[in-house]
Amino acid sequence: MADWCVTASIIQNVAGEARRERLFERLASGGTGLIDPRFLADRLTDELRIAVIAADPVWNISGEYLPPCVPFENEIARMVLGTTPRAVYSVRVAPYWPSKEVRSKWKLGLKLPLNRLRIVDDHGEGVLVDAVYQRGGECLSLREVVRSIDSAWGKGTRDLPRHIPFPERMVLWRAEQGVAADELPGFVRLYSAVYPELAPYYSARIARWVEREFTPEGQLRRPLLNLSVALHSLWQRGRQ
Repeated sequence: MADWCVTASIIQNVAGEARRERLFERLASGGTGLIDPRFLADRLTDELRIAVIAADPVWNISGEYLPPCVPFENEIARMVLGTTPRAVYSVRVAPYWPSKEVRSKWKLGLKLPLNRLRIVDDHGEGVLVDAVYQRGGECLSLREVVRSIDSAWGKGTRDLPRHIPFPERMVLWRAEQGVAADELPGFVRLYSAVYPELAPYYSARIARWVEREFTPEGQLRRPLLNLSVALHSLWQRGRQ
């Protein structure tokens, strides 16, 4: 049996979700001799990616078109939606060296780099989060990672209530398609080798939220107020 941490680090930045799953199973079982080294690359060459996706377009395409990591950036968590094909969101962290002007403005005396967290997707929404945390030389706390994921905002969810955390917002989007409540909690899956508490935390949180907000048929028990729209309406009234 391969060391789990070593296995996780090898596939940490592998873009394709199906490729990650196959590599993890193979590496965890110790079958490294049967792996084509080309498939261990974070991103496949254009030619190889086309060939891999052509073998099973619905399953193999997920994640393969994630944007490349910036220098020194690593993926620390991932969110996968149960769409067809699966949509993938990558949570990444890289060291960030602010300029002298920025350090002076923020009153930062540390010479250590800060942490820059980004959330990107594989289906063209762009960068959903781009935040800098003043925790130089240290790992981000679990609370900071959760806060970043919850605050993600993309073009595809602009019409949904913004005060609802991003994972629950995606569940709401799925519910609007007429899905029964018992299918909703499994629609969003978050996992992380760096923060293993992330998966059980979100799994339990989303399940509680679905139970509280939806009937067994998948209908909302009560309307969810879109605070951003409501506040904009109040602002418009104040101008009149």
